[in-house]
Amino acid sequence: MSNITDQQLRKASHRLRILPYLVFGFLIFSINSMGSFNYFLRGYSVLLECQAAVVIIYFLIRYFKSKN
Repeated sequence: MSNITDQQLRKASHRLRILPYLVFGFLIFSINSMGSFNYFLRGYSVLLECQAAVVIIYFLIRYFKSKN
């Protein structure tokens, strides 16, 4: 048996909740910094990419929770 309690596992999983948002944020930043877009086009693309990332994360979390 392991010495890790259930409460410690919950704390670790709670800390990892921000990980998908950080990954998508890094991807959005890197995609937008590589291109030489117009100022308004860059702002519009950031808004669209952030909204898409939130929706993707929502469905991924929903998918993985249904497997448990």
